[in-house]
Amino acid sequence: APLQQLECLGGGTFVLAGPSMRNLCDSFASVSSTITALREHNNADEQMQQGLARNKRVQRAVDFEVPELSCQSKRGVLHLKVSYSAFSFDGSRFEVAHQPQGQVMRRIKPHMRGGMRLVYGFRDPRVNDEHVAGAASWMVAKSSRWVNRELNTRAVVEAHAKCSAVARHFAARFNEQRATKGAALPALFFVPCFVYEVDPLQLLPQQEPRVFAAERYLPGVFLKYNSNNGFVSNNNKSPGMAHGEVVQAFAHFTFAASNGQLLVADLQGVEREAEVILTDPQVLSLSGAHFGPGDLRARGVHACLMAHRCGPTCKLLGLQPFCSTHLRRLRASVPTAGQVTRRSTGENSSLFDWERCSDNEASGSDWERVSPRQSGIGQCSSEISDNSWVQLTAESAAPQTEL
Repeated sequence: APLQQLECLGGGTFVLAGPSMRNLCDSFASVSSTITALREHNNADEQMQQGLARNKRVQRAVDFEVPELSCQSKRGVLHLKVSYSAFSFDGSRFEVAHQPQGQVMRRIKPHMRGGMRLVYGFRDPRVNDEHVAGAASWMVAKSSRWVNRELNTRAVVEAHAKCSAVARHFAARFNEQRATKGAALPALFFVPCFVYEVDPLQLLPQQEPRVFAAERYLPGVFLKYNSNNGFVSNNNKSPGMAHGEVVQAFAHFTFAASNGQLLVADLQGVEREAEVILTDPQVLSLSGAHFGPGDLRARGVHACLMAHRCGPTCKLLGLQPFCSTHLRRLRASVPTAGQVTRRSTGENSSLFDWERCSDNEASGSDWERVSPRQSGIGQCSSEISDNSWVQLTAESAAPQTEL
């Protein structure tokens, strides 16, 4: 965990060493690149701040701590009175279950960050461990890296939970087809994501969000299979990533199973011998409801399909390679640079305004690290998830209950 924290915060890379000279060389190269990235980190931060100033976003001021610190400690812990909601998806509609208020604990300092969110140690006694009866589950809380109100609304946080609900639905269907084929493929599972909201009467330290997401903590080596902007890991044959080809096939499966309307990307998690436990997915949509700042719409779908290469699992499940005509049609629907995306939710509703939030202008941003693989529309893919928009109207707080 400390090595992966160093890789994440420093902008380097993490490679799990295996019992071969090639794997050891890859690991030493990973350490070298991380050290170099740390030396350049101050310059990268300055460049990123300049880009953020242009986009009028304000980064949350935080110090990081070592991972896996307990929430049972009396120091460094924030006690919150919260209610939480859980989402499920049946293929067409979302269902939400609301839970009453209770006491939870969250570490004051984060220990990790992604392209859009900070990660904190978290504990909710009401969420039980799936493997130990009667024991509370170790969890992580995730909140926006930015203090802007538009990036901390309940609608934005709910979008993360809805992404997980959609991914869980398609994973269940994927596992059913896997079972009918009788092949020795690993099962895929997504941890559920909950939306927490702090009691409005509780006073919070400055810049602390009142709405955040939380999910169960995944111990083990954390693996990144793909992103929402066309990145695909090339470490499928490295130690610890034995099921990479199956996970990539799942992204293809979601596009086919949704009749070409949705694609579940940004796949990451922990591998076991016969299963992969995934977390924090991003749904890319071509129509209907938006799925948060990471939903890059046609641009993201096009980039992911261009990067995908069908393998044995796709063939086993009867998934057909994408034809050039379909990809050209998708590419034609991608908005040009500077174009504002608008949509309507009904005949009598006004158009919504969306603010473009990607930091393409801010070279050196920690989530704009360039991959050799191109998306095909003039933008390089990135291992770290990209951020596309936030809704600026008051209607952004209105929940969406169906696609």
